[in-house]
Amino acid sequence: MDALKLRRTPLRTAFMKAVNHLQEIIENDPVDMNAVETAFQQLKKKSAKLKEVEDAALELMIESNCTQEAYNIEFEAIEGYSEKMIAWQVNVKNIMKTDALGQKTNHSLVTSLSSSLRLPKIQFQQFSGELTDWLPHFNLRGWQSNVLLNPEKFSELESQLDNFETMVLGLIWNLKDDCLSCNINCQKNEGIKIPRCLNLSSNGIKQITLHVFCDAIKKAYAACVFLRVEYEENVFVKLIQAKARVAPLKDISIPRLELLSCTLGTRLAASFKNDLNLPDVHIYYLTDSMTALAWIQHTRDWGVFVFNRVKEIRNLSDVSSLPFSPMFLI
Repeated sequence: MDALKLRRTPLRTAFMKAVNHLQEIIENDPVDMNAVETAFQQLKKKSAKLKEVEDAALELMIESNCTQEAYNIEFEAIEGYSEKMIAWQVNVKNIMKTDALGQKTNHSLVTSLSSSLRLPKIQFQQFSGELTDWLPHFNLRGWQSNVLLNPEKFSELESQLDNFETMVLGLIWNLKDDCLSCNINCQKNEGIKIPRCLNLSSNGIKQITLHVFCDAIKKAYAACVFLRVEYEENVFVKLIQAKARVAPLKDISIPRLELLSCTLGTRLAASFKNDLNLPDVHIYYLTDSMTALAWIQHTRDWGVFVFNRVKEIRNLSDVSSLPFSPMFLI
């Protein structure tokens, strides 16, 4: 036992010196992480040697039939060194983790790093209240024409986008090339015009009719309204309105989607009819779904979904005649 105590005393002293040395390294500014790791490895080796001697001393005390009080005192002293080692393991692990994340807990270290950064200086120009100072940035005169053929429209935009790149989700988006590509595509489509009004002539009109086309696929449904004006010498046809909607997230059958497109078509036709004040205009509703057509033509006790749509369709359309007709029969 005396021989073990002679070995244990210098090991405890070496352990405490290693602890104090590690504490001094951590308190330095800046903290040398390589020195911290080296000192911690030395502390682990000294702790392992000390634990080996401590365990042997406890075994020898048990074999020598020592008193319980003496054993408890020795055990508490040994546990004190073990707890210090565990605490330093956690402390060094947190320091390493903080350094890996780039976070510095030392206030003086944060101050020194902040002072060494050279951030760009941002200046904001105060708005003087004069709108003329900002109108050149919002020049819309070049876009007033409805004819998409005017290369001069892009000259100013090209000069502003020269050598300009925008980072979007880690990808380089060259806005200049995209705009010039759009310009080239627009130039190829000569004669494309965007109509802004019907511009109908009231002279010689024989008949005005509306034609509503309804269709659906698995992921969407749509409807469009065409105006057909029959004159004495010619016929005028123009797309008036169109609307498409995405199918519901819940799985729904194609016939029900076709019924939704019919509902959408009747809404568009009723809205256009009321807006243009055409109470006597004849409307042709066309669909390629025989199932939806059967639902609309009969007033049976359908399910809630079908019943509500059929009711709306029959209320908005003229039920005295056939509201809907199959496309292949028209």
